[in-house]
Amino acid sequence: RPRIVRLLAESAAMQGRRPKQEDRHVKVPDLTKAAKALKMPIGHLEQPCAFFAVYDGHQGHLCAEFVAKSFHMKLLKKLTAETRAGYWTDDRVCGAMRESCEELDTEFLAKFR
Repeated sequence: RPRIVRLLAESAAMQGRRPKQEDRHVKVPDLTKAAKALKMPIGHLEQPCAFFAVYDGHQGHLCAEFVAKSFHMKLLKKLTAETRAGYWTDDRVCGAMRESCEELDTEFLAKFR
């Protein structure tokens, strides 16, 4: 598989028919640098490492904003919990993402329902 050495990222947002923009996005083209600054190093993962997400705000911005502020941090905590070389297979990363989604869903419903 070809090795990626550098990622460049741009973003744009377009508001649809709603009176306000309800969607949120997060882009962290150098997740390794960001994680290190947060004292959550992920150098044990395949590099380069980035995080890009679009959160679609249906019927308001509240959930999209909640997840945009929380998801990558929750995921980083999971990715730093195990640092053995080779541990983080694609399946395990997907599992950590799924767990993060499920946890955020529970937290959001408890806080805003």
